[in-house]
Amino acid sequence: MDSAVTIRVGNRSVPASFIPLRTTGVEDSQKLRQLVLETVKADPFEPLILAINGYASYLDDILGTCIDNQDLSFGLTNREVQYSETVQLPQSANRRAGTVPWTFVVDQMNVPEVYSWSFGNPVPHEEHTSSIDSYRFRIGVWVCDQGAYRLDNHIPVVLIFTRPTEAAENVVKHLIFPHIFKAAAMYDDREADDAVCWVFLQLYMLLSDWQNIVTELRRALNQAEIDSRQRDHPIKTRTRRLHKEVDHIYALDEHLRFHMRCFRKLAKFKIEIMDNAHDDLEQYDNYLDSMKERFNNLIELEFNIENATQSADARLLSILGALFIPVSFAASIFGMSSVEWPPIYYLYVALPLFLLSLFLVVTLPSYMSDNLNNGFPSHMKRMRLEPQDFTMLGNELPNTNGAESPSTQRRSQSSSSETT
Repeated sequence: MDSAVTIRVGNRSVPASFIPLRTTGVEDSQKLRQLVLETVKADPFEPLILAINGYASYLDDILGTCIDNQDLSFGLTNREVQYSETVQLPQSANRRAGTVPWTFVVDQMNVPEVYSWSFGNPVPHEEHTSSIDSYRFRIGVWVCDQGAYRLDNHIPVVLIFTRPTEAAENVVKHLIFPHIFKAAAMYDDREADDAVCWVFLQLYMLLSDWQNIVTELRRALNQAEIDSRQRDHPIKTRTRRLHKEVDHIYALDEHLRFHMRCFRKLAKFKIEIMDNAHDDLEQYDNYLDSMKERFNNLIELEFNIENATQSADARLLSILGALFIPVSFAASIFGMSSVEWPPIYYLYVALPLFLLSLFLVVTLPSYMSDNLNNGFPSHMKRMRLEPQDFTMLGNELPNTNGAESPSTQRRSQSSSSETT
């Protein structure tokens, strides 16, 4: 049995910028038709905007009373939004024909907490999740510039489909209609490509914020660096977290690249702002690549530190073994059946050997380390810079031929003037 679905019809004349209609079946077709007639009559020069937050089998019949759906595309778009996880680039059967609709299905991306904070809903810190699904705000759009509204072919129609979630309800009730109405000027030039460009851009600017995601990743990276220095958690826990962060960035990068492809496709039209948005996305893509590299460097650092720790432990065990080797050798000699020395002799031999071994174990490693440092003093390890390799202020090339730089010339001129 189909559940009730709320259809909101945009109307700039009312405080909420829309009028809601709760539908339960095809018997509500006349109510929707009357509501659309009143809305168009109140704002005859505005686009007809409908937001459908959910899916039911009767929706195609209800919407068909007002909107021409010969190609059945808005029903397919709604089902893609509700029941599929795939995305769809902006597409049209004829991109230059105003009577042919454009459709797209996009996962808008933002930090999960923003979907709650934006409407005053608190989110406990322990509920933060890095699941990629929590970042996605799935939305589908059906746009037709001309010929879609049955009673007036010149009125553009925009259908917005979302899933029936709390975040989607808040966005549709409080944000979506004012932002779409901001793009009403797009219909001054009656071309379908302008319409889809501006609708796509308005929804992207409203719902997606890659700067928020980059900020969150920076904080995760800073926390990972702190954990790496303090080493409060086991190595397996730290590396597992780092691997999860890298996987998370790869998943985000896939969505970012899809947004870039959308803008690259729409930028082929004459909307200049699409190029600017695409440039911003390329910058965020560079940020994500940098984050991935730094997280991978942290993973390598963790393993290198662990290997160094294990090497130090193995060295300690080797030193302890070397400490008792001479004593063991003396014990093997005194343990021979052919040797009949008094037991006190073993103490006389073993004690000096043990003290000698202890002395060598304590002094020899530090002595070898000191010799290594003396052989390569710190001043020889540092890179030495020579002035002739660099370009001085006021010069265009490095001063490699021994010519005086402008600063040297100025100093010589000032000194000569002082002597005269």
